[in-house]
Amino acid sequence: MGDEDDYPGYISEWLAHRPRGLVIMPVYEYNRGFSHPNLVKYDGSNLAEVRRVLEIAKMRRPNEELRLT
Repeated sequence: MGDEDDYPGYISEWLAHRPRGLVIMPVYEYNRGFSHPNLVKYDGSNLAEVRRVLEIAKMRRPNEELRLT
């Protein structure tokens, strides 16, 4: 099992309190099916995607909602 911070229940609660937050989640069997609009999964082969969403989060205006698409 991975770290506690990549558990879907924890991520859901965290995002409920931080709706503008970005989650980069390492993929494990137990969290593979979890999804959320503010989440990008990292599986070791998609570093370019992770960088892309980090740039989106960084460049948004203050208090602007996170839109990864």
